[in-house]
Amino acid sequence: MPRQFTWPFCYEPHPLARLAVRHTFDRLEALHREVSEAAWLAELDSGKMLGVLVAGDASGRLGWLAAFSGTVAGSYHHPGFVPPVDDLLAPDHFYPADMARIDSLTAHINAAHTGDERTAAAQAMELHNLRAESLLTDFKRMIERDRTHRREMRQSGLLDDTAMEALENDSKYQRAEFKRLRQRLESQREHFLRRLSDIDNVTAELRRQREQLSQRLQLRLFESMMVSNARGERLSVLDAVHLFQRDNGLPEALPPGGTGECAAPKLLQYAFAHDLHPLCMAEVWWGDSGTGEVHRHGHYYPSCSSKCKPLLHFMLQGLDVEPDPLNKPCDEPLTILHDDEWLAVVSKPAGMLSHEGHLENAVTVEQAFLHAVPQPGLARAVHRLDMDTSGVMIIAKTVEAYTKLQRLFYKYKVDKRYIAVLDGDVSADKGTVSLPLAPDINDRPRQKVDRAFGKVSITNYKVLDRSGGRTRVEFAPVTGRTHQLRVHAASVEGLNTPIVGDRLYGITGPRLLLHAASISFTHPFTGRDLTVTSPPPF
Repeated sequence: MPRQFTWPFCYEPHPLARLAVRHTFDRLEALHREVSEAAWLAELDSGKMLGVLVAGDASGRLGWLAAFSGTVAGSYHHPGFVPPVDDLLAPDHFYPADMARIDSLTAHINAAHTGDERTAAAQAMELHNLRAESLLTDFKRMIERDRTHRREMRQSGLLDDTAMEALENDSKYQRAEFKRLRQRLESQREHFLRRLSDIDNVTAELRRQREQLSQRLQLRLFESMMVSNARGERLSVLDAVHLFQRDNGLPEALPPGGTGECAAPKLLQYAFAHDLHPLCMAEVWWGDSGTGEVHRHGHYYPSCSSKCKPLLHFMLQGLDVEPDPLNKPCDEPLTILHDDEWLAVVSKPAGMLSHEGHLENAVTVEQAFLHAVPQPGLARAVHRLDMDTSGVMIIAKTVEAYTKLQRLFYKYKVDKRYIAVLDGDVSADKGTVSLPLAPDINDRPRQKVDRAFGKVSITNYKVLDRSGGRTRVEFAPVTGRTHQLRVHAASVEGLNTPIVGDRLYGITGPRLLLHAASISFTHPFTGRDLTVTSPPPF
């Protein structure tokens, strides 16, 4: 039996949770044989986060619950899954009617933005601009031609004062005519601009109305959706999230859209409503990875940070919950590999923070360095390694050193090599992965492949060894995006083989098998090339 309930944001699934997942998967595979269930299962197969919760009743019997995040095929209700915290799609719920008004505004916005009237106005504006450009160009050519002719006449010596004055008057008249033409064309252009602006102002007003309706709907939803905790207390989703924000010193703000619709709050709410005592839980991905998603079928994942963490802060109260395994001092020491008057190079153990964060009990590289080498002044990490990653890091000991070292990173003049063990076989012996990466705003610190808004990330790799279904590789990152190597390894658009022990993009293990093995750069003060290495501990 679990000694404590699962800490949902970093965990190793309990065997009972794994058993519940296996039963859930078996049931879904059996449902695939039922023709009547084909439609919603097809959408589920395209990729969905599922959750399971093992619970006991008053008599001590154990059971398990399953949930999916959001909706599937436009419904919250499918065989074998708990209902939503609040059925927004119920006929008597205010949500469908309010959404219909928002959708109607969206349709009007799209019609105004791409409709015949705006299209005609934009085309008229474009035609006017082309015509104006042509007229002004032709007039300039005429002016230049006549100017040349007048210059030749003046130079001929055949003109008297009256004729010379006439030439000058012609020149002044042409310049005045050109100015009047330009003013007429600019006046006409302003007419077309006003016409377009009037249409766009209507669109802007519609957008403003839609934004107000959306905010009012969100507020109404979060005020009416009620959640419980193990003490039997009830709060609206809005009040529960505000409680989290106050307890963590954050300003009060509306929860993100979709808060309360993930698998974890659905499971806990159903358990509390039916007098069940939660024992453990897990979340697992079912189906395809989906566009940009770095999820794999059958892999376990933590609850999301943006929607679930604020809500579960209240819902888990009254349960004996595991402590956050990341919020603890790192037991392994920091190794100092190079130390001079300007900078140091150290090897950070896995589990040590690069910089201060929200884990108040965790030790940072800077703190560990100052403890190992007590000194006055600055000790500032110049770059970052993930908490789960071990290996070499540079520490600046003066402000000037920090600035110069940062400039080296900015100009891509620091060469870094990593050693990783991947959970699978990489077919190619070497290659390059290039993907646009962006933060997953609903589940920080996870990253995703985003071809619309992502920033370029490039990694060169070389296979060092293949053994026992695993691949040992050397990574040479060209860019330095957050989680770059982890996403490049795990993504189906990358190597499609996650790093062993990757709790965010692969399978949780004792540690992430990713190590920064070497760093090379020109010392900004001595001018000498410096290479510092640290053999991987795996």
